Amino acid sequence: MRKWTLIVLVVFILPSFAGIRENRRTPNRLEIDGASYGRGWIVSSPTLHSPDGYLVYDATGKSPKVSVGGTKGPQATWTFVGEKRYHEELANRGRTPGTDSERRGWSMKLRAAAGPFAGWYLGHKDGSLILVKDPARAATVALVGKECDIIHK
Repeated sequence: MRKWTLIVLVVFILPSFAGIRENRRTPNRLEIDGASYGRGWIVSSPTLHSPDGYLVYDATGKSPKVSVGGTKGPQATWTFVGEKRYHEELANRGRTPGTDSERRGWSMKLRAAAGPFAGWYLGHKDGSLILVKDPARAATVALVGKECDIIHK
């Protein structure tokens, strides 16, 4: 009986106190190829959700356009490619004159996961979001987690 109690404790109860993380990020801001798409995003593979709706594409294959504002479904499912942490310091780019900016977060590429455009990448062209077949033309999605000014003395 003790053996089963120990197994239940180790397998079911201890993980709840172990700080196990879920695959969900809430960045301060989301950027696509440097263009800000605002705050309030919830990024949880396979979806990206903002206060205005989901990041969606046309799952029927009629249009390569991508928009924000759709509902959850096959048209809102993405594959996260090359997700990695980043840390950058940008000289003279702080919010206050004479300061540098420090940013930390995650970056990745996104691929459509369903429909005729499955495998195509999220791209950014002329201020619009589109799907592109060539991975070299894929947009970089940055989840800006922390951003602050640096004053050098």
